[in-house]
Amino acid sequence: PEPQPAMLQMKQETLNRHLYLLCFECKKGFKNSWDLTRHQRIHTGERPFLCSQCGKRFTQMGLLKLHQMKHTGERPFACECGKSFTHVWLLNKHQQIHTRERPYPAECGKSFTQLQILNRHLLTHNGQRPFQCSYCEKSFTQLASLTRHERIHTGERPYLCTTCDKTFLTHGELSRHQRSHSNFRPFSCSQCPKSFKTKRAQSEHLNTHTGERPFACTRCGKRFAKSTSLVRHNLTHTGERPHQCSQCGKTFLTSGELLLHKRIHTHTTLSLLLLREEVQVLLRPQHAHQDTPGRSHTAVCSVSGSQCFWLLIL
Repeated sequence: PEPQPAMLQMKQETLNRHLYLLCFECKKGFKNSWDLTRHQRIHTGERPFLCSQCGKRFTQMGLLKLHQMKHTGERPFACECGKSFTHVWLLNKHQQIHTRERPYPAECGKSFTQLQILNRHLLTHNGQRPFQCSYCEKSFTQLASLTRHERIHTGERPYLCTTCDKTFLTHGELSRHQRSHSNFRPFSCSQCPKSFKTKRAQSEHLNTHTGERPFACTRCGKRFAKSTSLVRHNLTHTGERPHQCSQCGKTFLTSGELLLHKRIHTHTTLSLLLLREEVQVLLRPQHAHQDTPGRSHTAVCSVSGSQCFWLLIL
C-alpha cells in the first residue's frame, strides 16, 4: 500500500530533525547553513563586519552592534541600583550581586555565578593548564589569560584612551583609566561621605576607618593601609625616583611632587620642590618670605606689594 501523506510528512520531519550540515574542518554538525557559515569563520579567520569608527572587525553583526555601543555610550539594560549595561546577559550577571545567587557549585564547597567560571575553577583542581605561551614556559587555564600574557612579550597594547592617547593591555585597564578623566565615583564609603573611582580605592580607604594595615614592607616590616603608600615607601629603600621632569631632568619619588615642581616651568606664583635631602620653597625671584614649617599662609610681599600663597613642609 501507498504511504499516506500524513505518514510521509512525519517521516520528513523526523529526517529534518536528524539532518545536519557538517563542518569539513572539525566535523561539527549544524541545522542550517547560516550557523555553519558563522562557525566556519572560526577556522578561516574571516571577520566581515567592520566598525567604521575604530576599524575593529567582527565575525557576527550582533557582536559589531554590541561593540558600537561603546562608541555611542548606549546602555539600554538598566538595573534598579542605577547601573546600566550594553546587553541583557551583562545585566543578568550583575543582578546576581544583589540576589547573591551562585547556582553552580563545585565539589570543594565553592559556588559560582556562571558555568564558565565554574569550569575555569575546576581546572585548578586537576592542575590542567592547556594554554601554553609561545614565548616562555608559562601556561594558563584560560585563553584570555594567555592572550593578555603574550602581550607582555609582543609589546602590544591594543586598548587606546581617546582622551589622552595612552594604551593598555586589557579593556579592564582602559575602563579603570578612563575614570580618571571623569568625575564618576561609583564606589561610596559606608563610614564617611567619600566616594571613589575604583573598588580597590574604596576597599583600601576603609582600612583607614578600621585601622587595618594589610600592606607590609618586606625590608623593614612597616605596615600601611594602602598599597600605594607601600609602593611609595619602598622607593626609600631602593633610592629609585621614577618621576622625571621632561624639561629639566630632575627626578622625584611621586607624581604629586613632580606636578608641584613643574610649576617652576609654568611661572606659577608658588612652586614647591621636595628633595630627598631637603625641602626648598621657590617663589618668584623677587619674593622672599620666612615662616615656620608645616603652615600655609597668604602674605604681602614687601618688594612688590602683591599677594602670594605659600607652604613650607619639612
